Amino acid sequence: MERQRGGGSQRMRPDTATSTSRTSRYAGGARAPHPSEPLDIAPTLRLPSLSALPRSPRTPSQSQSRPSSTSRALVRRPAPTPDSSDAPLVVPPAPTTRLPVATLARPAAQRGRALPWARPVTFALVAVTLVVALFFGANQAEFGNGNAPAPSGRAPWYAFTGSAAIATVAPPPPVTQQVRLAPVAGQASSLEPCHDSTRFLASISQWAVPPGCYGLVYTPNPANYISRPGFGFCNWWVRVTHPDHPDITENLSYPRGTDPVAGAPIFFDGNEQGAESIGHWAVAVAVSPDHYWVLISEMNFAWRGAGFGKIDYRYIHVSPHVHFVYIFS
Repeated sequence: MERQRGGGSQRMRPDTATSTSRTSRYAGGARAPHPSEPLDIAPTLRLPSLSALPRSPRTPSQSQSRPSSTSRALVRRPAPTPDSSDAPLVVPPAPTTRLPVATLARPAAQRGRALPWARPVTFALVAVTLVVALFFGANQAEFGNGNAPAPSGRAPWYAFTGSAAIATVAPPPPVTQQVRLAPVAGQASSLEPCHDSTRFLASISQWAVPPGCYGLVYTPNPANYISRPGFGFCNWWVRVTHPDHPDITENLSYPRGTDPVAGAPIFFDGNEQGAESIGHWAVAVAVSPDHYWVLISEMNFAWRGAGFGKIDYRYIHVSPHVHFVYIFS
């Protein structure tokens, strides 16, 4: 290659031209790679600095002198320095710390040793509870709604020692309103469940059990008697044994006295010979020869297994608080 200078010509050497071109190519400030160093042909991407101040815009000459960020330059990748202002700040994630949770554990209940008699006693209590429940259930089934009132009469506790079996009343002959069964002096009602001729004992006391069938307790069937309200109460038995006088226990116009008469209704004042405080009704069955003791039939009197809806027989004696209701045929 020749170049003319000052009217003369000079010939440049090939090695000098090559060296000059290489020097002008890396004039921007990049160092020419050494033949023994590795070359990196990946595009260089410079991230903006997070801590560096904003720089003034470069002039076109400066922009042209710096190689493009996307150009493939045969340059050596510079090693990052710890205090480089252009490198991004990378904060490693902190490990998550789990705080211990305090829980209150309930102490286990300590069970003591079971006593040897605990199970038998528990079994006995359960058995007694079941028996009581069955007893009340049976009573409710027998009395319908289960609201059986207390007996209108009650004997002393020692009178229960002579309890007798409960018998069922045989169906009596049909009773109609036209048949007059009003009792007269010395005659008991034909509706009585017992008609034994032996009615008195040789030695009579207040709570002595009468002889024969009079010592039994009877459960009547109300369907076998004339229809009267209040089955099971003491006044029901008086009403059905006097069918022609349905108001015999409520009508105060009937004459009353203390002279005993067989077949007559009897009213006891409160607390008289076993009657409750509200009084008690019964029927005279027979009068003893001395006119002091009277054999009676009654309902709803707690004696020898009797009570609500049952009929029993016992002895009573004449008293100013025992009133006989007289009916004249």
